[in-house]
Amino acid sequence: MVYRVGNADPRLDRVELHVQSTYAKGTVEAFFRPPPVQQAAFEHITNLVASTEFQQQNALVIAPPRGLGEDHQSSGGRGARIMMSLRPAGTIIGSLVK
Repeated sequence: MVYRVGNADPRLDRVELHVQSTYAKGTVEAFFRPPPVQQAAFEHITNLVASTEFQQQNALVIAPPRGLGEDHQSSGGRGARIMMSLRPAGTIIGSLVK
C-alpha cells in the first residue's frame, strides 16, 4: 500500500490521505488529536480562588470527561452545592427547559 498526505488543515486538526494498493484506491479524511496539555495542579488553582468564592452557588457538572474529583474539590470545597450527571447534556437540558 502506498499513501501520501493530500491536504492538512491545522486549524481543524484535519488531514486528507490518498491511499492506493493493488486492490483499492481512495481518499481518507481524518482528524488528528493535538498533543495532551498539562493541567495546572489542584493546589495551584485553589490558591487563586477565595475560600468563599462559590458560597451559595449551585453547580451542574454534565458528563465530565475527566477530573471529576477535582471539579468537586475546586468548587465544592469553596462552598458550592454540586450536582453531577453522566447522562448526555441534551437530555438534561431538555428536562430542565420543560
